[in-house]
Amino acid sequence: MTKSIKVDLGNLYEQQQHIRDKLREGVKRLAFVGSVQVGKSYLLAKLLIDVMFTINNPDSNLAVCISPNHVMGRVMRREFEKALLDASPELYAYVIKNRKQSPIPTYTFPNGKQLEFHSVDNPDTIRGIRPFFIGCDEAAYFSEEAWDVIEGRTTQTAAPIVITTTPRGKRHWLFRKVFVKGAGPESAHYNPNEYDPKRFFVQVATIFDNPYVQEEERDAKIKAYGGLESNWARQELLGEFVDYEGIV
Repeated sequence: MTKSIKVDLGNLYEQQQHIRDKLREGVKRLAFVGSVQVGKSYLLAKLLIDVMFTINNPDSNLAVCISPNHVMGRVMRREFEKALLDASPELYAYVIKNRKQSPIPTYTFPNGKQLEFHSVDNPDTIRGIRPFFIGCDEAAYFSEEAWDVIEGRTTQTAAPIVITTTPRGKRHWLFRKVFVKGAGPESAHYNPNEYDPKRFFVQVATIFDNPYVQEEERDAKIKAYGGLESNWARQELLGEFVDYEGIV
């Protein structure tokens, strides 16, 4: 397929757009840290499509999306295929026709670039990849070892990494190794000794930020989580890093 294909990724709401803008500006570590129902996985799915046309790296034509396990990986692939169909039925038809399900789920685009879906059940399985882009879905479920392996895959290609996740406690590697490095002066977690805006960017999204969540649905969630004052709600609905990690 050589003719031009129109791709429409649709509207991103403000907090999602910040991630896309910073990615295009060249920031290398980006985290969309959000509550439930803020479209984290769907945002990553859209970005996976976007980078296939906006990032040109002479050292790699491979992008990868990494999930915590195979089950969550299948969910992420469904999100990607839905976003692809929404963006362009013509592109969807081409990519699905050229899809391989095994040994690694792989999608080939008309420009020759490929997207692979991996999981970190065993971090050793991703040691050999050399991608131009890495997307990490629900990264709070990754082990610190897995994150270190993933970061090591960017050495040769200087690939950006986009994380989408609900937060976990302040002792989690995600807080120590990513969040505090991208939390600016407006954040309660701002640390001038750790802040590295040239390399890191974090965006928090709460259940109130997503304009597509109906008020009745939002109110029901707040009630189910025991009100916004509870640590569980602060983590799961407001996207905050709290000492309580939501284990019940």
